[in-house]
Amino acid sequence: MEYIKKSLMVLLVLTLFFLNGFCEASDKSTYNRALTSARSHNNEFAFMYFRQLVRDYPNSCYVPEAIFAQGEYYFSIPNYEEAFLFFEEYIDRYPDSQAAIFALAHQLKIAQLKRDKDLAKEIEKKIISVKQVGLVFTDFKQYEYKTPLDQKFLAVFHIDKIEFYADDTLFAKISY
Repeated sequence: MEYIKKSLMVLLVLTLFFLNGFCEASDKSTYNRALTSARSHNNEFAFMYFRQLVRDYPNSCYVPEAIFAQGEYYFSIPNYEEAFLFFEEYIDRYPDSQAAIFALAHQLKIAQLKRDKDLAKEIEKKIISVKQVGLVFTDFKQYEYKTPLDQKFLAVFHIDKIEFYADDTLFAKISY
């Protein structure tokens, strides 16, 4: 009897483990529609699908990309206040993700566009303190991220500066 209880408990734990972050066909379908819209440069439709994904499937494995995409969309139109909030949510929820530094870069760019020097300095400190910056390298280190709205981002960490590129164009720069 004890063996059966333990087996059921293990089965329950494994089931919960695999279901956490599990993507179902319906959320994958919504995510694919969003990506298809983004690749076709229909960002309004992509935004609607990403928003639907977060609303209807809050535990989906696609939610991180959907949150980033919403911030990216608001940045592009430009609604910087909303964009800043979505990037802040992304950073708070997924601080160790590959895209977190690019969310910070967007926030830095927003602070610079709004000419908020204090906020820009605060965000620069966050970017510099990211564990990736502390890596030892000889000349430079690069990180790439292709966003859900089909934009290619590149972060280049030099010994004395960090440069962010969006589709091969300088997006933001920090010197230290």
